[in-house]
Amino acid sequence: MVTAETKEELIEVLGQTKAWLLERGLEISDEKTRIVHISEGFKFLSFNIIMFGQGKKETLLTKPEKKNILSFCQEIGRIIKTFNGKSQEELIKKLNPILRGKANYYKHCTSKKVFK
Repeated sequence: MVTAETKEELIEVLGQTKAWLLERGLEISDEKTRIVHISEGFKFLSFNIIMFGQGKKETLLTKPEKKNILSFCQEIGRIIKTFNGKSQEELIKKLNPILRGKANYYKHCTSKKVFK
């Protein structure tokens, strides 16, 4: 992710980045690369990021993608089903690091409503 003041700056940086990567035998995926204004919003590393409002009322909203949270909930459901008949202690030992890891990953975003 690259940010800049103008679209022209981003186009220039994208060209320079493509050239730099090409020298190293790498390339940028055109399907995954786009230039957008932050007010349009975008997805990045399983987050939805968007800026709304104007002036002093401008707000940056970062929240988890719903599809990632749904798949996480399904994964937790599968784990719980596999522990059917086992002790609660075993289930808690299994779930704690998974839940803690996900909570730590999303701790810097607005996620209260998503996890309800």
